[in-house]
Amino acid sequence: KVSGGCTRTVTKPLVEVPLYLKGGWLLPMQPVCARPSLASPDVIELVAYPSEADCDNTYELYEDDGVTMDYLEGKCSTTRLRYIQKGNDVTVEILGDGIGYDGKPSDRSYVVNLHRRDGSVISLTPRRNRRNPESWTLRTSIAR
Repeated sequence: KVSGGCTRTVTKPLVEVPLYLKGGWLLPMQPVCARPSLASPDVIELVAYPSEADCDNTYELYEDDGVTMDYLEGKCSTTRLRYIQKGNDVTVEILGDGIGYDGKPSDRSYVVNLHRRDGSVISLTPRRNRRNPESWTLRTSIAR
């Protein structure tokens, strides 16, 4: 854990990038590839650390084909990523907009890597909503 409001000097090799993530937010990640802007991964990994207090945070993941100007015509996609924490109970909601673009995977899935308070990490797959195939939900605990 790192406190905010200060300056840090971090020494890392060129192939490593230090990353600071505020607790209670979801960080979307994709597999390493040569041209990330051109990739449209079948599986998106969401990384989360617990918040110090109860929270309800939403982030929108924007995607387009990464090549054309088709986004100007609405050919893009946003996915709402929501992290809710009440005590040790965590809910992750993923809600796609149903809009696509050329190259968007038709059957995307998600994996949530949730860091617990004791430092352990659990890797979970959210359940797809039967009534809305663009929606997934995960409920778990960060207590150990």
